[in-house]
Amino acid sequence: MSSLAKPTALYDALNDKLRIDEFAPAANRVAGGMVVVGGLLAALFALWGHDRFWVAYLVAFCFLLSISLGALFFVLIQHLTRAGWSVVVRRVAEAIASNIWVCAVLFIPLAIGIYQGHLHPQAAGHVVHQAIERVPVGTTVVDMIGKGDYLNGPLLPNTAHPVLEHYKELYLSFPAFMGRMAICFLIWIGLTRFYFSLSKKQDETKDPAITSKLQAVSAVGVLLFGGTVSVAGFDLLMALDPYWYSTMFGVYFFAGGFLAFFATLNLTLYLMRRKGVAAVAISPEHFHDTGKLMFAFTVFWAYIGFSQYMLIWYGNMPEESAWFLIRQTGQWLLVSVILLLGHFIAPFLLSMSRWPKRRPGLLACLAAYMLVMHFIDLYWLVVPQKSPTGIAPPPLLDFFLLISLSGVWVFFLVKSLTGVNVIPTGDPRLVESVHFVNQ
Repeated sequence: MSSLAKPTALYDALNDKLRIDEFAPAANRVAGGMVVVGGLLAALFALWGHDRFWVAYLVAFCFLLSISLGALFFVLIQHLTRAGWSVVVRRVAEAIASNIWVCAVLFIPLAIGIYQGHLHPQAAGHVVHQAIERVPVGTTVVDMIGKGDYLNGPLLPNTAHPVLEHYKELYLSFPAFMGRMAICFLIWIGLTRFYFSLSKKQDETKDPAITSKLQAVSAVGVLLFGGTVSVAGFDLLMALDPYWYSTMFGVYFFAGGFLAFFATLNLTLYLMRRKGVAAVAISPEHFHDTGKLMFAFTVFWAYIGFSQYMLIWYGNMPEESAWFLIRQTGQWLLVSVILLLGHFIAPFLLSMSRWPKRRPGLLACLAAYMLVMHFIDLYWLVVPQKSPTGIAPPPLLDFFLLISLSGVWVFFLVKSLTGVNVIPTGDPRLVESVHFVNQ
């Protein structure tokens, strides 16, 4: 176990730039350009497919929220395990996690769309309370979808439409939904502020007792995180179809977000080091470990996705298999294959060896690729619920809206890192982290 003695002057003597302040204006201009250009192009394509604006907004929102939540879990788990190697990369993770309050603000327009019934039918009372007659055997999926309002769930051969139980209707109602999301955001924002503020304070005081305090809270924080991230996954994504359910869906949402966080972390660290920031403290040894974690959660994401699919396929219960049936039909089958090959097999083979993990530039390219795959994954989760017969129109609205909202997110990330050291210089395990070497 690492000692909690005050850090020595060993690292202070290193010639290392620890702030991004001189580069912040340029980064903010890039973020502003993303907001303006992405917003204008998104508005243009919204005129073409205005009915899909809320779907695109949900995809972009979940993309940013999942990354911030992944960062929060990383911070919690590093303190829980008393990790020494990760100290020099933890400040960036703390800043990414602190953007959860930005996601809370971005949630307000989404809540309006949900209240108006554009996304979650049950939140606006758009549900069916009686069974629908069975459809003939041999009817195609496209024909089945065309026979009813898909907002009320898919129709399957030889099955009646399930009735939305009264207790489930109450749980999925708009007031209950908003109450749960409010609790989630309060917990997340409270944890991120607690960890980020004390971490910055430790830079000034060099007090090792702060580390002990952060460690003491981490166990409760992990428990709170596990419950709230599952609730968020259920409410934001799984509830798009009020009849479908999967107890593994919360873990699937977490796995994708945690993987996307490591991709974001690797990309951010690479961009900082290119500007000479923390170029001594953050070495290929640290990229090696963050690369290993990105590889590990590529496998974990695939494992959870396969387990969820296998259990539902094996059970062959219509109320469960309907969700996957849509995604195995027409154009959505192609997207499913892209996810299998592009989100798992390709990155698995590319990042398996030691060589790419120790080359920050190559790892950054792989990280950017994984973020694209994460976007496609969320697109695959959301859009088939509203466009079950195919991808129409092309997802340009989704892409440019993501660029615009990401500009807002990046702006506040840069703001969080401005005026502070990009590594926790007061952490008692700093020297251990700087001299960390992979075995």
